[in-house]
Amino acid sequence: MYLRICADLYSNKINLEVNVSNKIDLIGLRELIVGLMEQEGDLMRAPNQPRSPFSINRLQVFNEQVGKWVDLVSMGQLRDGSQLYAFQPQTNQHSDVQQDLPPPRPPSTVGSIRHMPQPIPTMPTQHVSQHGARSVIRNQTSVSGSASGSRVYLQPAHQHQQQLPQNSSADVSETEKLKYIFEEMDQEATGRVSITLFVTWVRKFIDFNDETLELLFNSVDPHRKGWLAPSDFEGLSKRFPNVMDIIFHRAADSWDVMNREAEIQQAQQTIQNNTLQEEEIHRSIQALQAQLASMQAENEALHQQTQTNVTLNAEVTTRQGTMHNEERALMEREINMERHREALRDSEVLFLEQSQQYNLAASALGSPRRAKQY
Repeated sequence: MYLRICADLYSNKINLEVNVSNKIDLIGLRELIVGLMEQEGDLMRAPNQPRSPFSINRLQVFNEQVGKWVDLVSMGQLRDGSQLYAFQPQTNQHSDVQQDLPPPRPPSTVGSIRHMPQPIPTMPTQHVSQHGARSVIRNQTSVSGSASGSRVYLQPAHQHQQQLPQNSSADVSETEKLKYIFEEMDQEATGRVSITLFVTWVRKFIDFNDETLELLFNSVDPHRKGWLAPSDFEGLSKRFPNVMDIIFHRAADSWDVMNREAEIQQAQQTIQNNTLQEEEIHRSIQALQAQLASMQAENEALHQQTQTNVTLNAEVTTRQGTMHNEERALMEREINMERHREALRDSEVLFLEQSQQYNLAASALGSPRRAKQY
C-alpha cells in the first residue's frame, strides 16, 4: 500500500512517499514512521543543532469523502495514496506550524519508490493532549478479556523490552518482576542501570529523598562503581523486598491506568467516527442496513467497555489513597532497620580494632590477658 506521510522536522515540513505491507498494524506503522523521520532528521539537522528524537503524539489521515483530517485509529481508514500527518508533542523546542504540505518525495535513505501525484491537503490543526508516544503491547487476549480486571501492560518502544507473562501482577514471580523493572529502567538495553537512571525512574512512583535513594543504590553497589547489573536487583529485593514490590505494583497500576485511558480515548474516537458513518449509511442504499446494525452494536459494546474502564480506574485511585499511609510506614520501618544494621556493623569493626590494640599492649607488657571475643 502506498502512503504519503508528512511531519515537521527542525522547523521544516517533509512529506515522504512510502510503500508499506498490507499486513502491517497501527503500532507497526507508527514505529515505521518514527524510524523514517529519525533518519530524515539526522540528515536535515545542522551540525551545531542539538538532536531532537522524533516521537508521535497524534496521527491523522485526510478523509477525502468528508474533506477533512481525522484521527487515525484503525488501518481500515487507509487507502492506496492516503495522506497522513504525524504530530509530535508540542513543547518549547518544537511546534507544528500551520501551512500547506510540501509535494511528496521518496525517503532520502530508501531506494526508488514510485511517485503517485495526488492533491495535497492543507496541514491539519492540532488539538492534542501532552501525553507523548508510548507503544502499547497487549497480552494475547481480547478487549473484553481485559475488562475482567486482568492487566494489559504498557511496554516501552525499544526493541529489547521483555514483556510480562500473560497473567495479573499478583501472579508474577519475583524474578520476572525484577527483570521487568530492570529492563524498564534500561531503556537503551545496555545491561547496566546508572544511579541517574535509577533515581529518575524510582521517583516516578515513590517520592524518596536523595539520601534514601542513595542508600538503596549503594546497598548493592559497595564498591561505588556507579551502575547496577541485573544480578544487583536480586540484592535489592533481598534487602528491601517491600520497597521493590511496592515499586512494581505502583508501576503496574500506572501502566494500567494509562492503558485504559488510551482505550477510552480510542473507543470515544471510534464511536464518533462510526456515528458519522452511520449518517452516511442512512443516506445510502437499503443493502447497507446490515453494516449499520453491526456498527451500532459495536458502539454499545464500546460504551460498556468505557464505563468498565472508568470504574476500574476509580477503584485504583481509591485503593492507592487507602494504602498510601500503610505503605509509607512499612517502607520507613524497613529502611530504619537497615540503618541500625549498618550502625551495628560499624560498632563491630571498632570493637575488633580496640581488641587488637588491647592484645598488642598486653603482649608488650608480658601479660597473658587477651580481649574476649563474642
